[in-house]
Amino acid sequence: MRSAAAQAALSRGPGLSVAGKPETALNLHKAEMKDLLQSGYRYALSLTHDEPDAEDLVQEAWLRVYGKKGKHISRPLLFTAIRNIYIDHYRRNKLVVFESFDETEHSTIAPLPDREVTTADLEKALHQLKPEERESLYLNAVEGYTTQEIADLTDRPRGTVLSMIHRSKQRLIRHRERNSG
Repeated sequence: MRSAAAQAALSRGPGLSVAGKPETALNLHKAEMKDLLQSGYRYALSLTHDEPDAEDLVQEAWLRVYGKKGKHISRPLLFTAIRNIYIDHYRRNKLVVFESFDETEHSTIAPLPDREVTTADLEKALHQLKPEERESLYLNAVEGYTTQEIADLTDRPRGTVLSMIHRSKQRLIRHRERNSG
C-alpha cells in the first residue's frame, strides 16, 4: 500500500513539482536563459568595450525582444537586437568614425615571437579597433560564427566581413609588435 504523499506524487506524474510545472524543464530553461544572457553580455561588451554600457545594452535588448517574442528568444534574435540597439545609440551619439583604407598599412607581417599577453594588453589593443572590426572578430573568434553567419547577422557582404576580420587581426599583431620591444 502506498502512502498518500507517494500516491499524490505519482498522480502528478514524473518530474512535476507541486505547482504542476516540470522541475527539470524549469531548471533547464533558467540555465539556457542564463547562458543566453551571458553570451549576449559578452557580445555587447565586445561592441561597447564598457561594462555598464554592455549591461544596459543587453537589458534593453532583452526587454525589447521579450516584449515581442515572449519566451521564444533565440541567440541570433538577441544578438541582432543588441547590434541594432548599439547602432541606434551610435547614430544618436554620432560616434561613427570613418577611416580610409591604406594599402601600405595592410602589408604582410612576419610571425611574432612568443610572448605572454596580459588582459590589459589585449584590452588596450581591442580598444584601438573600430567597433565593426571588434564585432566581427568577436563573433568569429569567441562565438565561433562563420563569416557567412556573421554576414547574415550583421547585414554585411561576406567579403566585407572577411576584410574586417583580417584587418582587425593585423592591427592586433601590429599593436603587439610595437609593445613587445
